[in-house]
Amino acid sequence: MSDTSKKAPGRISSDRKKLLAGYAEAAGRLYGALSISEFVGVFNYYERKKTDEQEAVPVLLRYKELHPLDVYYTVYNEYITGPELVPGFYEEDIGNLRLLRAKQEGKPRYLPDEKQEFLKYSGANHREPEKPYEELKAYIINNGLFDNVEVDDYDVVEGGLIDLHNMIKKRAEMIEIIEYFTESGYEFSGADQLNAFTQVVMTAQNNTRLHENNGHTQDELNKDQHSFNL
Repeated sequence: MSDTSKKAPGRISSDRKKLLAGYAEAAGRLYGALSISEFVGVFNYYERKKTDEQEAVPVLLRYKELHPLDVYYTVYNEYITGPELVPGFYEEDIGNLRLLRAKQEGKPRYLPDEKQEFLKYSGANHREPEKPYEELKAYIINNGLFDNVEVDDYDVVEGGLIDLHNMIKKRAEMIEIIEYFTESGYEFSGADQLNAFTQVVMTAQNNTRLHENNGHTQDELNKDQHSFNL
């Protein structure tokens, strides 16, 4: 009598498929794009049961096919990309992918100490470090910059910070950021207050994890470069 309780050779559990997809989602959002081999390295950095390209690629492709409304990574040729790049659908994103990879070249990859911290990046609005955004939120509230903003059905300040975070990741110029807030109804009492607000926004800019920096903030890279020069 055959033992039907044993898994067939090579069978992958649904939990492992979900785990691989979670890593792809987090990696795509944190780095913007990475190669399949780099993804395997990230996964194996945290997991005891290692993966390889032969396992990961078909699992990720099939998982996305089965969960089209819940999955925002893309597997394109030898790359995994996040929701900002869909090179298999948008032709211009092929050039954007090449440009991003050129900017990433030679920069170290950011990897949180804990697996749980890494997987938090699978959430659409997760941001870390959080402190500069909390300081910006406190500045906005304490100075009443949004008092004339018409409040909709979401927290107006937090909604603005989510938009700001996305603008910073896309490397928006400061003038675009200021225009966003003024067009949203934020009012500044004068040049001094606008300059002070700009400084707090710049702190957020320098402490936002960027795709082109392989997930590092600009401040982290500057400190690493300074240490290297020393």
